[in-house]
Amino acid sequence: MPVKPSNYSNYSNYSNYSNYSNYSNYSNYSNYSSGGAGGGAGRGLGASPDRTAANPTDKVKDRYWHANEWPHANPLAFTGPYEEDGPARLHEIYGQVKAPLHSMRFWSATNWADSLVPEYCTLFNWDLELRPEWAIDGNDPAKSKWDGHKTDNELIELTRLIEYRPGMLPEGLAQVGAMVEFFSGILTFNPSTHPKTTRLMWTGLTFATISVMFYKRRYARPRPSALQPALMPPIDPPAHAAFPSGHSTQAHLMANILRKVMPDMTTKKYGPWKNGGREELTRDPLADMAERIARNREVMGLHYPSDSDAGRKLADAIFGVMDGWDQLGDMWLDAKKEWEV
Repeated sequence: MPVKPSNYSNYSNYSNYSNYSNYSNYSNYSNYSSGGAGGGAGRGLGASPDRTAANPTDKVKDRYWHANEWPHANPLAFTGPYEEDGPARLHEIYGQVKAPLHSMRFWSATNWADSLVPEYCTLFNWDLELRPEWAIDGNDPAKSKWDGHKTDNELIELTRLIEYRPGMLPEGLAQVGAMVEFFSGILTFNPSTHPKTTRLMWTGLTFATISVMFYKRRYARPRPSALQPALMPPIDPPAHAAFPSGHSTQAHLMANILRKVMPDMTTKKYGPWKNGGREELTRDPLADMAERIARNREVMGLHYPSDSDAGRKLADAIFGVMDGWDQLGDMWLDAKKEWEV
């Protein structure tokens, strides 16, 4: 039915959609925050007026327009050559097409990774020991000993690191939920330019998360701030145990993944001094970034150094599964091709 403009004159809510600010997120790295998992701002379809007025012969000030919801029903489409054939039903207005099978290119990176979890769990060695020797109870290896002089020394180190917080805090806070961006800045890439690399990274992040949570529950190490009041973390510690560090695990795993697919030009070796005093040095930006992310969690008082060490060990084990997994074979090859010049 025709709708007078007065009925739609206050469509101020729809003016919000004129500034699709949420969609502007797709121009940066917000895809990494969800892995392209869907959702977003929504489309906000309402009732849009026709281009042609329903009473075009009237003066402009007296005109009104038919408002179309979706699908467009005005002007009416008829199923036959006569009016008595009746208007097309909603499902008849547009043509229907055949769709291809829902292959991997239709999947978000995160959902594809989730679909691989059951298989990953059968391949990973869940008996892997991550604890340092001093943290294993000599009378019952299934139990952990998180007290003692080793932990005391770690807590002393963490309190000494408090003075470095002002210089790293903006970076550390940004890394709470946006770690990938720090790696993608080393050799700039994004989900559009390197989709297979992105998939591998999200697959690794997914595997790292479930693996870390398994060991956190097993080892049940209290957070540093639960022992030392002076630490006062700038943010509340996550609601799970400390050991191993999830950020360290994820960061080192991302470094391993990118090292396999990126050009080797990012790594540079420096020879030892001829007169002694310094051994050969390798500068790898991926390794440096992983260590930096892990260390920042220590500076914020959220993790012990030994949590970070265990995260690195766990990352290497997860990468070993991914690197030798036939299911990911083609993806590794395709990701490497994305970096060819």
